[in-house]
Amino acid sequence: RSVHLMPEMTLSRLENYYIIANQIETIKMEYLPSYISAVDTSKPPIQNNNVSDITCDTALEQLNINPAIKAEYARLRAELKELNAFIFSVDDELIRAIIINRCCLNRTYEDIGRIVHYTADYCSQLMKKYIENTG
Repeated sequence: RSVHLMPEMTLSRLENYYIIANQIETIKMEYLPSYISAVDTSKPPIQNNNVSDITCDTALEQLNINPAIKAEYARLRAELKELNAFIFSVDDELIRAIIINRCCLNRTYEDIGRIVHYTADYCSQLMKKYIENTG
């Protein structure tokens, strides 16, 4: 029996969060029938919209679409799940806020600094140092 080892968390992986989330939404919009699209999947993943995700996953599995698209969707969902698990395992509220704002919401360090009342450089350093030490 094989043991699945989660790849090391890196800044690069985390900064792909926004791209991955958008790719998932693009696949949903492109391939889901319009009646399924009525399910509200627009909420950011950080709000834990599991019901709509399960509905979309099931619908995509049932559709007769390119298996490569289905495989890519599954890969993206798995990666997003791992990224979310890492983000929400961060105990430090400031660092978690920085990671969510930078990676999930695609904000600049300057914007994040204004939100959390620290400099952009300090926010960047905190996030990078945390990932280097725990990733």
